[in-house]
Amino acid sequence: ELKQLEADAAALEHAVLSSCELMEQQQQPDQQQQQQPEHVNHMSSAASATELLKQVARALQQLDGRFQFLWGIYRAHSKAEDEIVFPALESKEALHNVSHAYTLDHEQVRYNL
Repeated sequence: ELKQLEADAAALEHAVLSSCELMEQQQQPDQQQQQQPEHVNHMSSAASATELLKQVARALQQLDGRFQFLWGIYRAHSKAEDEIVFPALESKEALHNVSHAYTLDHEQVRYNL
């Protein structure tokens, strides 16, 4: 799942960079585009911009979905540690005050996000 999250982030980055390149091209039209009628240039660049925005939206949606999935796993993992694992270890005297420190870390992460 982490590899897919990384791939989604790369796709989003590519879509955003492509959008930036298109915007730069629209601001500085080359000689070939200037030779074509203005309405043709406008229609093709508008269609390209629309397609790029759709790609950005899809990539962002995938990235957000994967993040939400991983965030849910992290929360469940932290909750299990706080409620089951650390109390069990401390009751066996395997750990002393470690669970309290980790619980505070988990609470801080939940509070900051």
